[in-house]
Amino acid sequence: MPIRLLIIAVEDYPQSTTTSQTLPGTISNAEKFIERMEKILSVKKEHITMCCSGDSRWRTDGTTKKEVKKAILRLLKSGSNNTERLFVFVTGHGVMKSGLGCEPHKNYLLCSDFESSNVSGDAVIDVSELRTLLSRCLGVGTHVHFVDACRTIDPVLVPEGLGVVCDSASSGVASWYQLFSASEGAYANTDSRFIDRVLSALDGECDLERDENQRGLYWVAFRKLTDAVRQDFEAQQRAVEICSVAEHSDVRIRSLEIAGPTPTIADTRGKKGPPLDLLRDYDDLILFGETNGQLPDFLKTAAEVRQQRPWKRIDVLSIEDLSSAGRPGVSIAVLEQERESMEKYVSENASKIADQVSLYRYAYADVGTYGSFWTKKTGQRHVHTSAKVVGMNIRLSPSSDFVDFPQSPHPTVEALFDIANSAIKQSRLVFTFTKSKDPT
Repeated sequence: MPIRLLIIAVEDYPQSTTTSQTLPGTISNAEKFIERMEKILSVKKEHITMCCSGDSRWRTDGTTKKEVKKAILRLLKSGSNNTERLFVFVTGHGVMKSGLGCEPHKNYLLCSDFESSNVSGDAVIDVSELRTLLSRCLGVGTHVHFVDACRTIDPVLVPEGLGVVCDSASSGVASWYQLFSASEGAYANTDSRFIDRVLSALDGECDLERDENQRGLYWVAFRKLTDAVRQDFEAQQRAVEICSVAEHSDVRIRSLEIAGPTPTIADTRGKKGPPLDLLRDYDDLILFGETNGQLPDFLKTAAEVRQQRPWKRIDVLSIEDLSSAGRPGVSIAVLEQERESMEKYVSENASKIADQVSLYRYAYADVGTYGSFWTKKTGQRHVHTSAKVVGMNIRLSPSSDFVDFPQSPHPTVEALFDIANSAIKQSRLVFTFTKSKDPT
């Protein structure tokens, strides 16, 4: 299902006698929002509904009450049960009506045909009514609303409803999250600070959540984004207000691939764990170890998770002279037996393991570290390295991990892959296998 945008940007109020007749920068702020969302979320132009009172290359409709209603009805028709995420940006003149008794206050956007509070109750949009309508009529999904408008109390206005009737979606109701650029009863500044800070947070300038399943992948969450905007506004003695369908609910808005250090895989006790996640997700492996004695068991377990899907390439390099091994208390004879058992298993099962398999013997001094080098089909890379510490079992020694991506290379990853590939050329080949291609 597609991601959609709904933008209502009212910059011009040609008939208004009680508000300023123009809000300079309103449309340009909306355009910045659209342009950024197009780029970071790959939103297609046909999924963008933009009501604006002036010229814009994204404009689909005007901003009179009638024009906005027409745009909303078209969005509901095309997006019902077919909207993964909806991002709404509403900006222009706004007012608030105090709720009676325990009723909540209501926020209204003034449309461009607004004249005055005395006569223009039919030229406003109830922001909460719009939010509810979209949630019920588009169906299951996630809706994120940004409202940049004043919320000052208007005791005179007698607002009329949106006047849009639409059947509820069969898939259910969307969850919604909303951020106002002004607190209740307050003015919103006529500058671009709100949308600029929202967009910078979307670009990662906020606390990020680490993805549980993919290293180097982080998420911008709604709550983290709003925290960043709120803190920025507090420093300027301004305030924002956050609303959501549930008080403590949150949603991840976009992902970011960030090259650089990443935590080493650890077990439940916090110690280095087997790289089963890497074996599951990566297809091209270079492994530098002492004996690589644990590799057969790792490969068997990972093959089940991969549903026996072979790896593309595996290069396994074990130390030639095991007298330099970093396993205190383990005899050379035991180490040699580990190495030979591993090489026997890999060579005998090479055709089942990978399209290309090679076994090498290398000199530790040529590399200066143990490590594993991983590459996905997408080009994403992961490096894990550990060095010998005198008197410590290498399996417990401190280690470092880095990731990078095709569009975001990292110098440490580049340098370590160069070292690994150079060491392969200097190592002694023990065994190699390449799966023959079917004749075409």
